[in-house]
Amino acid sequence: MDYFGWSLWHELLLGDPKWINSMDLNVEDEFMPDYDGWKQVFSKLDYVLEKTKLKGILGGCFHTSSRIPSILQSVDMEEGLHKATAEYKSKISFEFGMHSTFGLNDLPLAGRYPEVLEQDIKLCSILGGTSIVEHPPPRTKENITKPMVELLTSEKVVNLLKNTEISLSWENMQNYKSFFGNLQNLVDFRNALGDKLNEIGEPQLIKQHLFCLDTGHLLVWRHKQRKGKRYADRIIEEFLPKFAKYLKVYHIHANDGRNDNHCTPFSLDFFDHPSRRGIRKKRFTKYSSLVMEWIKICEQYKRLEGRHIHIEALKMPFSLQQFISFGNRIKNLLE
Repeated sequence: MDYFGWSLWHELLLGDPKWINSMDLNVEDEFMPDYDGWKQVFSKLDYVLEKTKLKGILGGCFHTSSRIPSILQSVDMEEGLHKATAEYKSKISFEFGMHSTFGLNDLPLAGRYPEVLEQDIKLCSILGGTSIVEHPPPRTKENITKPMVELLTSEKVVNLLKNTEISLSWENMQNYKSFFGNLQNLVDFRNALGDKLNEIGEPQLIKQHLFCLDTGHLLVWRHKQRKGKRYADRIIEEFLPKFAKYLKVYHIHANDGRNDNHCTPFSLDFFDHPSRRGIRKKRFTKYSSLVMEWIKICEQYKRLEGRHIHIEALKMPFSLQQFISFGNRIKNLLE
């Protein structure tokens, strides 16, 4: 079974009213991350699954920033989350995922990735999460496959993955200059990693290196591609089916190609809000259709079960109704 849901970011725990209002949470002043608070969050997911009639077809999922479990740990409030999660999972299939810590100094090849990964695995385990979305180095045109493979087959990283069932989902980057903005390079990287894991006698670990398709990133990469959209479309047409075979997580959002806006595809709600200023509606709608085309391709070539069909709508405000409307499109696609 696959899972449908959306992002929860740490601003919710910090009492950001935009998050509280967007989630339609019934709180007086701030969100309290205790059992009752998390129970209310799960009720919103359940509401969306019911309204889309996806309940029973898909499970539910949330993807959080790494700061959510970090904050819960720092104030000793994990128990409320665990109790509410267990209660919800007794009624419906549900999974958490987590985004890696992704400051520039925390990324692979920045010098301390094994330590960052170790901490992220601990944080993801607080959630009971199944996958960590990983940012590869974003700002290089150079072929970094070899150093990435060497890093991920180092003794420390190998031992970390051997001692957990959590998978790493490698995300495509948005910058047209980024080596890992190109899906071909991500596919080739995973193939090279698999070869090296075979060589060192750890072939089973390739199952823990999967992909995250960030649709908003791919829109920007395609739109700004200096080699032209024809080149970009050829790469996507050839390599998205190969990428889709190892897809664990979707980061679903849309934009007009110029900036990584993190808006729910197709929805023009809140386009009179300052947060949407400058986004070109006509192109946003056109590119939203492109997002759906890519999702259809991924559904056609899927090999994995347990994928997270996850809306990463981080542009405030958003609404549950936006998620319901997009969820209806997912349901129609799956029928």
